[in-house]
Amino acid sequence: MDKLNSRHLIFIILGTCIVSYKTYPNIIVQCGRRDSWIAVSIASIFLILYAIYTLRIFIKTKCYDLYNIYTSALGKNLGSIFYILFIFTLFLTLVESASVEANSMHQNMILETPTWFILLLFIITTAYCVKKGLRPLIITTIAGMFFVMLAGTNLGILTQKYKDNKYLYPILQWGFDKNMIIATLRSLALYGPISILFPYLNNIVDKHRIIKTSLVGILIVVQMQIYSLIGVVTTFGYKKAL
Repeated sequence: MDKLNSRHLIFIILGTCIVSYKTYPNIIVQCGRRDSWIAVSIASIFLILYAIYTLRIFIKTKCYDLYNIYTSALGKNLGSIFYILFIFTLFLTLVESASVEANSMHQNMILETPTWFILLLFIITTAYCVKKGLRPLIITTIAGMFFVMLAGTNLGILTQKYKDNKYLYPILQWGFDKNMIIATLRSLALYGPISILFPYLNNIVDKHRIIKTSLVGILIVVQMQIYSLIGVVTTFGYKKAL
């Protein structure tokens, strides 16, 4: 398999962590209301700490093979079960990502094209990239993330005049109650795809830099998600945003 350098991790993190927040902001707003950005900020701190802790373990043990990690920590039988569950989770993530985006394109862009056709197009093109190896997949990810960030920046500029900060006040009107805790946990769950990063670590050439480069990618994601959620609330108000 093709080797990667640590800078590629930035785009892998962007590709795995951006979509969930962009697709399901209402999941957080439902409980966090106008303070949703605070819930995301707290979850982001936990994400950074988790990433640093986990990546330090990878570097310290010099073991980057997930199967060996699972079996050495939990035993061969239980470790194999957890490893299979991890693979199954990745499969469910693939199904969810493809189906949601295909349905979104059908509903908002190309109404006359059936969802199954869009989904089939996703599967064929993705299978072609995967068949060609890891490098074409990374190139596709980099190109895709570039245009996603460009579109997001353009959207932020175009909607700036419609934003009103009054929708953010009063801050913590209901305190840090049960709903805020749920919103924080949901925010943390939407960061879950960060684990897709781990299988790639074994292919990184300069492994001593993975913490630094990964933090760069995570910080880019964090500021994007916080700013995006603030934008949703300040544009519509949390009630209309739902």
